[in-house]
Amino acid sequence: MKSTSIRRRPFLRMTGLVGLATAAGGITSAAEIAPELHIEGYAGEVSYPQGAELTLHVSSSQRRYSVEITRMGAQRTVVWKGTSETGAIQPVPDNASSHGCRWPVGLRVPIAANWKSGYYQVQFRV
Repeated sequence: MKSTSIRRRPFLRMTGLVGLATAAGGITSAAEIAPELHIEGYAGEVSYPQGAELTLHVSSSQRRYSVEITRMGAQRTVVWKGTSETGAIQPVPDNASSHGCRWPVGLRVPIAANWKSGYYQVQFRV
């Protein structure tokens, strides 16, 4: 699950600087202006029962990130929010496609008894 959210003003500032620098011939990429923003994550299991602890394995270019867990259905219901979680970049092993990333647990979320069975979306933002 991957989601990257960039705020409007920093994005416009960055694209404006890229355009200006490109026109001037001084900078070749946006990476030279601002560090890359990225966040990736996955759940430790495919399915969890009520009362269990959801483990999320996260790699983030930023020191802080937010998380929103939503039950998807006829109505979208937010069941949990974390607004200032600690992030760190995790390496992607060469054999990740066959053996997984094996990142450490970055976040633990208790699954409350009122979480209904169904499909849940975890959205990360930096």
